[in-house]
Amino acid sequence: MSDSRPIILKIGGSAITDKTGELAAKTEIINRLAEESKGQTLTTLSLSMEACSFGHPTALKYGLKEGYNETNPETGFAETHHVMTVLNGLVMDAMIWHEIPAVAIAPSSCFLTENGKIKVFDETVLKAMQKMTSHPSCTATQS
Repeated sequence: MSDSRPIILKIGGSAITDKTGELAAKTEIINRLAEESKGQTLTTLSLSMEACSFGHPTALKYGLKEGYNETNPETGFAETHHVMTVLNGLVMDAMIWHEIPAVAIAPSSCFLTENGKIKVFDETVLKAMQKMTSHPSCTATQS
């Protein structure tokens, strides 16, 4: 990354989703977070989102926390990733509408985990995205 330290804003899933429903986003909160982020003098803002009502039900259905198993592991990963991209899309829409130059980077493009722990972290994608922008940038990641 650059010489300056990135700012990380962790958005809790319960803040932007309704845990009592499946695929239930709190779009008014997402919009407010984007609005409040606009105009901040940031070198890099990294947004990290939790899964909550988007990723958790699907990940639980396929037992992804325990790693790949015999019950359609590819389908489980694909479905969970997809629903998280839906939530990420809502966040990205709000950022772009508020003129924040956001770029979404899925953790699966940078991290490999084993037994619930990070085994590999490759920052190549993050560094490349940062180099592409010569002005303050915002990097949104989903978890």
